[in-house]
Amino acid sequence: VFFLLMIRIPPRSKLFPYTTLFRSLEDSNVGKSIELLEKGIQNNPDEDWRLYFLQGFNYFFYLEDYATAAKYIEKASRMPGHPEYLPRLAARMYAKGGKADVAIDFLRETYKQSEDENAKKAIAERVNILMAKQQTVPLENAAEAYKKTYGEYPRDLKELIGARLIKSLPEYPNGQYVIDSTGNVEWVSELVPNWPQ
Repeated sequence: VFFLLMIRIPPRSKLFPYTTLFRSLEDSNVGKSIELLEKGIQNNPDEDWRLYFLQGFNYFFYLEDYATAAKYIEKASRMPGHPEYLPRLAARMYAKGGKADVAIDFLRETYKQSEDENAKKAIAERVNILMAKQQTVPLENAAEAYKKTYGEYPRDLKELIGARLIKSLPEYPNGQYVIDSTGNVEWVSELVPNWPQ
């Protein structure tokens, strides 16, 4: 039923960009979302920066094709009415590819542009995942300092607190931080996929 409703929305409709994003987030049918956005771009090649922005979102968020995503964001940044942050975002995407900090910036801006609550919820959850993953780096640094003092990595990250190397463990819902015997720290959750690496 939702698909039939989607394809009846004219490509020139103001709702078109957001309904294609909603479809992509609703059932992860990114192929159909890309197809619909391409139709919108063909009908509005120089009129709506959001079409290019959301197509870039698809390539970045789902396909992890960061080079293609950057091209769409760059195109959006050259169109009338684009937000001031887009040129900077395009430059960062070209420079850093799929790094977590770029991904967080991109998703936060997409969140601001979306008017659909389901889409915003999905984006917010993905931002939290990436922020949680970012915290593995300082934990691994602390684990290295622990090894220099005690000759081995901690078996449990809570030992870093006892050693006064960190004040507390970062807390994010629906997941936990774990360390292996080589000092590699991961944020593990059964509810979400690992994205991006």
